[in-house]
Formats: sequence, structure tokens, C-alpha cells
Amino acid sequence: MYFLPISLRSLINLLLFALVFYNSAGFANTLSDRFSKSREVCLNTLKEPTFKKLEKSDEQFYKKSLAQRFFAPAFIGIFDIFGSGVQGMIIGDSEAARVSNYLRFLSRDANEFRIKNNLNNFQALCVASCMTNILMKPNPDINPYTSMNLAIYSGEGFCRHYSLTAKKIAEQMAVDVSLGFAPEHAFLTYSEGGIEYIFDPTKTNGFHDCTFFIY
Repeated sequence: MYFLPISLRSLINLLLFALVFYNSAGFANTLSDRFSKSREVCLNTLKEPTFKKLEKSDEQFYKKSLAQRFFAPAFIGIFDIFGSGVQGMIIGDSEAARVSNYLRFLSRDANEFRIKNNLNNFQALCVASCMTNILMKPNPDINPYTSMNLAIYSGEGFCRHYSLTAKKIAEQMAVDVSLGFAPEHAFLTYSEGGIEYIFDPTKTNGFHDCTFFIY
């Protein structure tokens, strides 16, 4: 499940996972390369957004969950905000400690690209998804207690990490997006002109395609 109930045991798992991760992380030495590549690829060729009606077969996948909406902010606060710092300190790798700064500078460059090229909000979200998909590759089996920063550091994440990373970049580009909460999936929603769009960085990578779905 995408968000899990929060308990003291969960906090302990947060710390234990970081210790286990420290012994198994092998992809982190390419962290700076992935940030450089995200600039090289995503700040050059712009993929134009496309718009599609959400297919019936996918409606359940994006059906909003009140329960997840209730638990998600607390879960994110503990495991992705607080957890990013704690797991980073436990790992003790200087690169892991720099993830937040790397992401801030990348987002700044993305915003400058947006201003220079007069991108609209849809195009800006395409850039954010492109960067996210270069920073990490999908791994649905990753430990759910992995923080956003640790997912970026390792180069692997799942829907929550993708959505949070793209959201972080997009907001630095002055795009107001929200997290969408389904029972077993996380995604982004963006509203404009009275229409709510689904934007899923795990489905549209921003450089091969950039698709917005409509309910």
C-alpha cells in the first residue's frame, strides 16, 4: 500500500532501514552524473504536452482515497521530510547529505529555463517529470520507509518518490500542483480553467512523452 499507518515501530524501521541501505547502496556514486544528465537532457529539447481522457481501465488506478488523503501528510512529514535528514545522517555519505542542495540548484535552473523560454505550466511540468525520471528509475519493491532524498540518492524509487520529486521541482517553477492519493498509487493533480488534470511522473517521463489525463 502506498501510505502505511504511522507508529513508533515505523520510526524504528526508518532508522533500521537506513542502516541496511548503507551496506547495499551501489548506485549513489553516480548521483552528480544523474543531476548533470537531467540538465543536459531536460533543459534542451522540450516535449510538448498532450491531453487524453482517462480510460475506464485506469479510473480505479486514480480513484481518490479519503483514507490515504488523511494519512499521507503525516506519513510524508515523518518519512520524506524528517526521514530524509535522519537517513542521510545515518548513511554518513557526503553525497547523500547534498541531495537537498542538488535538488534546489536543479530546480533553480529549471525555473530559469522556464522563464527564458516562456513555458506555460503544462510545459514546466513536462520538464519536472523529465528531470525526475533521470534522477531515478522505477523500483516498486523498494522499502516503503525510504525517504524521497534517499530514493534520489540511490537512483531508485516508486510512485511516492516520483510524485514528491516532480512536485518539488514544479513548485520552484511556480507551478501549483497537488498530490493525488489513490489506495495504492501516488500521482500529481494540476487544475487550470476549471479542469483537474492527472499528471503521473511514473507514466509519462517528460522526454518521450508528456501526457495529462482528464477524469
